[in-house]
Amino acid sequence: MSGDPGQGKSLIEIDVAAHVTTGFPLPGDTKANREPGDVVWIGHSSEDSPATTIVPRFEAAGGDPDRLHVLDIDADVSLAAAYKAALTVQPVCSAPVPATACTARRPA
Repeated sequence: MSGDPGQGKSLIEIDVAAHVTTGFPLPGDTKANREPGDVVWIGHSSEDSPATTIVPRFEAAGGDPDRLHVLDIDADVSLAAAYKAALTVQPVCSAPVPATACTARRPA
């Protein structure tokens, strides 16, 4: 998710992560409860510190901290390189088609 600072991107992401880790349905979900899942949070501590912002807000949103895995690309150089490489992967097709119809490729 991208946008200007202070627009609520992290708040939305934290809310979705809390729902996923507890199995509690998202607004508009027709299924009462789902199987809880793990969430990998990949972020920049220069934007939102995991220790002082992400984790406390996640816990306040009712998320299961045992299912949240935070990766700080500012703190791990090798992770930052992998993250930048992953950003170069582009879908072969675009919406609206089923996700199973798309494959990923690296630009030439």
